[in-house]
Amino acid sequence: VLEAVNRFSKSDSVAIPSEPEEALLLWVNQSCLTLRNTLEESKLNNTNEAFLPKLNKLQDLSDFSDGVGLTSLVSFYCPDDLVWNEISLGDPPSMSDSLCNIQLFQRFCLDVLPFNICYLSMEDIFYLHSSIKLVLQCLLTDLYSVLEVRPAKCVRLPGLVKDQIIVVPDPD
Repeated sequence: VLEAVNRFSKSDSVAIPSEPEEALLLWVNQSCLTLRNTLEESKLNNTNEAFLPKLNKLQDLSDFSDGVGLTSLVSFYCPDDLVWNEISLGDPPSMSDSLCNIQLFQRFCLDVLPFNICYLSMEDIFYLHSSIKLVLQCLLTDLYSVLEVRPAKCVRLPGLVKDQIIVVPDPD
């Protein structure tokens, strides 16, 4: 996770996480921060876009219940498949904003990824009971795998030039 974060993050001091949950949160938070910075840079070059998303730092897994962290992460890695301005960003997000974001994430997993990694229902993510936090952690791990470890075809690895990516065919 640190390798991925260091590749695209401009932050010099990244604390080494001691727990898997902290590592996943670091990855998501740094991805969202880099997305925000990229959008700010593009706004400076293009004055047409007046609104920039406010992406709050996620403190723990329960913060994923509004769907903003999940959809922002997907938008960062797959900007052609989930455009950042499709994300519903209420402050604070309303129930309809949250459900819309979760539905966007589920649709992305079902339609774009080579296999569906989202095995949680919309209600599971929205209510995010403490009994399923481990399942959410597994979902984030699967998402890390499909976005970083073995990137799906839709993924644009942040911080890498396209010519540097070597596509290895799956032996199956």
